[in-house]
Amino acid sequence: METDNPIRFAAPAPWLIKAARVSVSLLMLFMLASCAQQPWLHEQAAEPEPVPVPEPVVAEERNPTPEKEKPTPKKEKTSLWEWNGNDRQISHIEVDLKSQKAHFYDGDKPIGWTYVASGLKKYPTPIGQFAVTEKASEKRSNLYGNIYDAKGRLVKSNATPGRDRIPAGGRFEGARMPYFMRLTSDGIGLHAGRIPRPGSPASHGCIRMPNKVATLLFERVNLGTKVTITGNGPNYGDYVERQRRARAAEKALAAKKAAQAAKTVAKAEPASQTKPATQAESTNQTAPAPQAAPTSQTEPPTQAASTPEAASATPAAPAPKAAPASQAKPTPPAAPETPAAPAPQAAPATKATSATSAAPAPKAAPAPKAAPETHIADNP
Repeated sequence: METDNPIRFAAPAPWLIKAARVSVSLLMLFMLASCAQQPWLHEQAAEPEPVPVPEPVVAEERNPTPEKEKPTPKKEKTSLWEWNGNDRQISHIEVDLKSQKAHFYDGDKPIGWTYVASGLKKYPTPIGQFAVTEKASEKRSNLYGNIYDAKGRLVKSNATPGRDRIPAGGRFEGARMPYFMRLTSDGIGLHAGRIPRPGSPASHGCIRMPNKVATLLFERVNLGTKVTITGNGPNYGDYVERQRRARAAEKALAAKKAAQAAKTVAKAEPASQTKPATQAESTNQTAPAPQAAPTSQTEPPTQAASTPEAASATPAAPAPKAAPASQAKPTPPAAPETPAAPAPQAAPATKATSATSAAPAPKAAPAPKAAPETHIADNP
């Protein structure tokens, strides 16, 4: 059953539907064109950058007994020196006076080098084979230094005692030679000092090094470490061997002198024992001298002979024998007859024997005194 609807819609015309579709499509194209000009739409549309994935951390396995790795040598280098030895000891040192450089070795491996300052032409550094015979961290020269007055003011630098006068109340102060390592008995050695012109000599004969290098060497050089010096200078040759031979010769000479001294003492002892006997002989010879007094006992017989009773007595015969006694009465002739004269002759004999026996003794007394060492130093 149909119901009556008062409102009725008419169907749209076909051309109107086509027009609406065209307008809608144009509107959509316009909107797309306007959106293409907006930058924020492009940024959102861009693909995001990939985030790096962290690598998985792998825990290190702990070794219960890790092996000790050898420490890599620590290199220290400047414009004046270089050290690659770390804590290694120095077996020998080579110094080249021409290049004014010293090289340090541990066996055959070089472990460092440094510029040095050797002696000037007036004070040349010797060349040859040496060895370190003394080490002193603080040492002063007794040959070169400064002179100060009583108030402590510097009077003269680079002075030498004995040549330069020291004022009253003043003093001489030797030049410092820190970390001194002696090479010769006349004062040549290695020590810290100024190097004013690298590559040029500047000292009084010693070999100067930078303070840092001298400290390293002093800690790593032992007594007896070999040092070879080449270049221009007085040639000491194999100084170590020469010193060994000199010490052996000194010991032999000292032993020989000691033996000679023992012989002279042995000869002097018998002479000293015979001396009292000669004195006794001299006293025995001089003792009869007072016996000249019995000449006075012959006087009574001479007086008795003068009396008549004595002349008639039979003992008158010995009277002529007493006459010589009366002739011996004068004391002056009796003096030379006394054996006192031989006594002085015996005394010179004992003195001569004692003098001859004691004469060789002074030969053992003079012993060669070792001259005091003079240490060549540098300017303060």
